[in-house]
Amino acid sequence: MSREVRTVRPFQIGDSLDQVLEGTVFRFGADECSAGGRIQVDNADDYCRRRAELVWASEEGFEYFKTSLSNAVAAIGIDPGTLALLVTAATGYLKITEVVFCHSLSDLDNLSAIVNLSDPRPEALRTGFHGAKVAAYLLLIEDIDPQPLRPWRKGTWLARAVFRLVSSTLSSSLFRPTPLDKTQRDRLGLPQGVVRYLDLGDYEPSQRYDDPPTFYVDEDLLNSLAAQPNSRLSRFIQVQLVQDFIWGVLRSPAVQEEILTI
Repeated sequence: MSREVRTVRPFQIGDSLDQVLEGTVFRFGADECSAGGRIQVDNADDYCRRRAELVWASEEGFEYFKTSLSNAVAAIGIDPGTLALLVTAATGYLKITEVVFCHSLSDLDNLSAIVNLSDPRPEALRTGFHGAKVAAYLLLIEDIDPQPLRPWRKGTWLARAVFRLVSSTLSSSLFRPTPLDKTQRDRLGLPQGVVRYLDLGDYEPSQRYDDPPTFYVDEDLLNSLAAQPNSRLSRFIQVQLVQDFIWGVLRSPAVQEEILTI
């Protein structure tokens, strides 16, 4: 019997609020990525020196971002004073998650378009080749009166944008799963129940690879594996994922054609 742990969100917030952080961008030095993306860093010293910033919206679109955010929150009837924009920085290497920014939604007039994540610099952004994850949330900062199909518990997030920093020493390996979240599922046209997906793209399995194929794995599953990487169940799932990846490559038309040619 198979078992799967998934995040359950038994409430309705509407698409406008769920997607309000989709335009948020993470900058790391001269590089930047959108929600669900990642930035590769080739030099450990450079990693620790690069300026890190989270940009809620472009300069010309920032007022629209704040207006959209206010209207979307008003539409679900939650007091802005009970909500905040919060940013965290995390690293699996140190097993820490730091809150690096928190701003109440009741004070949107004083919200800056850019969050400086370099002064002071979080520990998660000092780990060189070990990578990090930066996440932006719109969440409840206190409990509110419970109502059916409406979030009410402190810490519940209503919108989220996740960005990853990956070092070249880690990303150069052939097998490195990419988190599969709602943004990636929508882009790839995948149902919500899909746990893993191999995107071969232009990858030529019969030739020496430069850029390996992308192997997507459900984000919540990857987080669970990272939390207990040495448990019996976690080790079993990791082996199964490697097997799924290899089998997916072997079943590709290019490999089948190569086998028939031999």
